[in-house]
Amino acid sequence: MAPREPLSASATPSRLYSEALKRASDYRLQALSDETRTTYTKDYDEFARWCRAMALEAATATEIDLAVFAASLCDTISVATIKRKVSAIRTVRSYFGRPIEETGELKRVLAGIKRQHGKPAVGKAALEPDQLAATLDALPNSRAGRRDRALILAGAYGALRRSDLVALDVIDLRFDAEGCTVTIPRSKTDPDGKGETIALRRKEDRRYCPVASLEIWLRTAGIKAGPVFRGMTKHDTVRASRLSKSAVGEILKGRVRAGLEALGMDAEEVSALVDQIGSHSLRVTLITHASRGNITTRDLQAHTRHVKIETLERYVRRASAMNWTPTRGVDLTPRVAEKGG
Repeated sequence: MAPREPLSASATPSRLYSEALKRASDYRLQALSDETRTTYTKDYDEFARWCRAMALEAATATEIDLAVFAASLCDTISVATIKRKVSAIRTVRSYFGRPIEETGELKRVLAGIKRQHGKPAVGKAALEPDQLAATLDALPNSRAGRRDRALILAGAYGALRRSDLVALDVIDLRFDAEGCTVTIPRSKTDPDGKGETIALRRKEDRRYCPVASLEIWLRTAGIKAGPVFRGMTKHDTVRASRLSKSAVGEILKGRVRAGLEALGMDAEEVSALVDQIGSHSLRVTLITHASRGNITTRDLQAHTRHVKIETLERYVRRASAMNWTPTRGVDLTPRVAEKGG
């Protein structure tokens, strides 16, 4: 991440102070997650390349320069992504002692971009019960198939993010007669690593049981410690390395496609549905179906670990739209009495 500057120091610091200052700067970097640091670095590097093309210096660029950069992106990426890049660039500059002075111009440019180019956010789709069952039924009887069954069911019933899934270690799982408690040591909503725990109950049908699927996967793969979900070779051999986050969405898309095709769906329809699927679909699936039942929003929030209940309520409202719509009890047209003979 550039520019690389330490915290400000006195003119002639001692050697001990210099070492402590370096440690303080390193700790400040560690306040950001690895993913955030990677994203911020990419965004700032992109801005730096644009600045060089414009004969500017990224380290001294003004708010107007940043506004022009934002405007140059309007035809290629979403408004949300533009705002994220702008925020990242401002953060990097501020982080290393060169904050971009605010004049209000950038805010006005971003407001104009949003008004002209803004579109509703399109979230990932939930899997309907028949789609999920078809996906699981189409899995091969192989190590990769057993891994993917555990991955999909644990992700769906646990409402887990892809980062949560790939970070799980065997030590984080506790099995008993009722189910499995899952400790999530660190997550997007728990960056300090206090740890959060959720419970997965056993299901009567072991084919669709998240707990049984986890037990079968770990046993047949011979995994007794370390990462729960791991990469596989083309010969169905379990790797020692942890599954990557990007692989979660790729696996789900491929398995859902195979399941829908097994149902005999039209190829064009299958492609359209798969385009709406991503790793976040696992999380959305639980929220969608739980909100249609008798689960309270507060209980659901405890399981999904949303910090803001407003964020969860957006999912719930979308999923249960047919339950709360006033059109259920309103008839805007007069009833026409049947004519007697």
